[in-house]
Amino acid sequence: MKHTAKEMDFCNFIHQKITDGVKLNKRDTERFAGQFGIFDKNAVKELCELAIVFRARNLAHSNKPLSWRFANIVALYRSQVNPSHRTSQSVMLQQYSTPAPIAFLAGTYILQGNKADYFEPSAGNGLLTVALPTERTTVNEIDVFRRMNLAEQPFAAQTCWDATEPFIGSKFKFPFDGVITNPPFGKLDRTLTFGDFPMNTLDHVMAIRALDCMKDGGRAAIIIGGHTEWDNAGRIKAGKNRIFFSYLYKHYHVEDVINIDGDLYSRQGTSFNVRLILIDGRKTKPEGYPPLKSKEMTTVKDFDTLFDRVMKTGATDETGETDEAEETEITENSVIDPKRLRIAKAKAAAKLKILKLEMVGMGNIKVNRKLSAYTHAKYCTDLIDLRDGADEIMDAIERRKRNSLPIPDNYYIRLKKIMDKIDKFKQKEK
Repeated sequence: MKHTAKEMDFCNFIHQKITDGVKLNKRDTERFAGQFGIFDKNAVKELCELAIVFRARNLAHSNKPLSWRFANIVALYRSQVNPSHRTSQSVMLQQYSTPAPIAFLAGTYILQGNKADYFEPSAGNGLLTVALPTERTTVNEIDVFRRMNLAEQPFAAQTCWDATEPFIGSKFKFPFDGVITNPPFGKLDRTLTFGDFPMNTLDHVMAIRALDCMKDGGRAAIIIGGHTEWDNAGRIKAGKNRIFFSYLYKHYHVEDVINIDGDLYSRQGTSFNVRLILIDGRKTKPEGYPPLKSKEMTTVKDFDTLFDRVMKTGATDETGETDEAEETEITENSVIDPKRLRIAKAKAAAKLKILKLEMVGMGNIKVNRKLSAYTHAKYCTDLIDLRDGADEIMDAIERRKRNSLPIPDNYYIRLKKIMDKIDKFKQKEK
């Protein structure tokens, strides 16, 4: 199956709006979709995400320094539509696409040169592949609409297999240089055993199936649900997480497991805590255990810190492009580690670029633009409405600050009412 001409016309229309820096909300996208004869809310959401994939990939493959690309992708994420429509399947499987900044860093980590091949076994709409060369990337997806979205991208191959079953041997003859995946979160209706390790958590099983497809010297970036927690002895708490990580650390060289705060997922329709697992090859001899908790195992709460954490692994990009920081001359007598200097400067450059984007990106928007009705808490019916309203007010406040204009008292009054209502919604969810 393929998308209709009207569906792709709508997707390209949204892509252009995003490229032009126009900030849209879900009502805008649904109104525009209606003009193209598209009224299915799930179709609108998925096509909007495809437009985000197109834009994120364009940014990821520009010839700018790594920090510039990352900063622009962060800005894209902060301005994207917050999806609210969920199907029964997406609710059941906890299907949430990866935020573009996390996808970019994960993809950057596994890149290994121009001749490397990559695999994404739960590809969704392709967001997790934005840093990868599409012509050397194989994607797998079972959702019909998302498979149509993947067909609009020039991947090396596209498959439709059950990602809880083995790939190697029955489906692929050769393993891949890099594997990247963000499996849906959930629980299997059966328990599978991998060696001495029984598992029935969906994302854990799918992660192991994905790793089976990696070459011994390959790299993998995996996103799974939840945060790692430790007992009083500093060990991972007993249960499914200890079993899963015991398997990983026994069979693979795990470089880092990063707890990522759920707020960094908020524009994907959820605030679900996740972990980014970075793996650099398979062990020749299975042995080892998960390390005890250390002070470095902190939860990442912002994109700058995540950038810094992933860069510490030595992640590069396949084009060989380097940040301007690498041009700094380091003498053999220098007491500064070149890698640490590059990371520090890249991080500073990213922060500066984000600030500039926030200042320039609003240049063609009227400072005195009237706030919409959805900045009134009484008109907001769900968390998506409330967050959009809060974002709009905070954007307006920042614009006025940058232009040295007074901030009306009612801005803060509206924001407080919205935040109070958000707290009430969260209490109900608990």
